[in-house]
Amino acid sequence: MSVLLWMGTFLMMCILAFVKEGVLPAYFFFDSYQISTLIAGGSVDELAAGESFGSAAAFYNILGLTDRDIAVPAISVLVILGFFLHFIKRAKADAIAFSDFVIFGYFCLLLIVYATTFSKDFIVLFLLIGFVFLERRGVIGLAAWSALALVYAYYFRAYWSLVIIEFWGLYFVMRVTRKLRYVFIAMFFSLLVLSFAMQEYLGFRVDYFRYAVNQMRLREGNVNANTMIMPWLPGGDVLTGWVNVSLTLITLILPIPLLLLLTPYYLVLFTLTITAFVKFFRAIRALLRQGVRGGLINYAVLILAFMTIQSIFEPDYGSYARHLAPFYPLFISILFSRVTLGRRDTQPVPFETANSANTWR
Repeated sequence: MSVLLWMGTFLMMCILAFVKEGVLPAYFFFDSYQISTLIAGGSVDELAAGESFGSAAAFYNILGLTDRDIAVPAISVLVILGFFLHFIKRAKADAIAFSDFVIFGYFCLLLIVYATTFSKDFIVLFLLIGFVFLERRGVIGLAAWSALALVYAYYFRAYWSLVIIEFWGLYFVMRVTRKLRYVFIAMFFSLLVLSFAMQEYLGFRVDYFRYAVNQMRLREGNVNANTMIMPWLPGGDVLTGWVNVSLTLITLILPIPLLLLLTPYYLVLFTLTITAFVKFFRAIRALLRQGVRGGLINYAVLILAFMTIQSIFEPDYGSYARHLAPFYPLFISILFSRVTLGRRDTQPVPFETANSANTWR
């Protein structure tokens, strides 16, 4: 049964990698179309500072991947599934909760949709694969990876420089505490510091970037932006901006605005997101209590650092899910760690005695 479930899931993901553009709305692939147009024009052959789409087009050009219909999905789906399998193997789990299997399927599906075409998120996936192997070498490895991430920030997304700063801040917090609440306090405090820094050195409040992007989308009549993140409080002062990004960070974890849209689609997304984060934070709390350092804790630090910075820049919840997609294999590694930590809800039980198939063996 277990073999059939896993094989069936991976087979469906492979099929989805090739048919997704025929069954999903076009707005899922806006970035892909932009990059494809640049590649087809033949004018982009080298990375350029600050040109995210141009640098992405150059990246695929350098690798010789110019066929979006065959080569890119074929290679990217193998990389994605291989990355997931790496963590499944490392978990050494005799059994996982059915809810964990559902979350795995959900994360895998999103990553396949967003990263098996011309995509900046597939490039981030390579960056995270590098993180997994370099962080094993301790501080030196993390420093080397940080330098690599700064190169990515220079050519693709400048806000990644803030992600690196946030990562190191939370890294040191995790080194000195076993209390998850202090990590949350550090996240919100860092947003306060950024609020003052941006107001002082850039002259506008911390949530200005999101506001500017969404105002432009509204002027253009973008009908697909129904999950836009609008300002929670009016005003242009430092504290108002901090409150807005802090509330946004909370709703990235507890996406109440999706629930309020009152559609089955968003209700399912809300339920899956809440379930995933509840499991995620329970696993982190268990790791901290047992004094775990490095490895899974470093994965968690990177995820939390990225989410903190994204609370400043993400224009809508759809973009957030897409940008977070490369991190989903790290999520799965942390979620499955509850098995090796001896969590009660994932203890191995005989399949034939499992209550309502709550545990897959």
